[in-house]
Amino acid sequence: MICGNPEMVKDTFQTLLDMGYAMHRNRIPGQIMMENGF
Repeated sequence: MICGNPEMVKDTFQTLLDMGYAMHRNRIPGQIMMENGF
């Protein structure tokens, strides 16, 4: 779960994608989960 200020979330998210991690979605399992507060 990634949470924090918007810039940190974007930077961390991009770093994880570059490392090969994927977003977790309802029908597609992944390793990254983000809150949609922004």
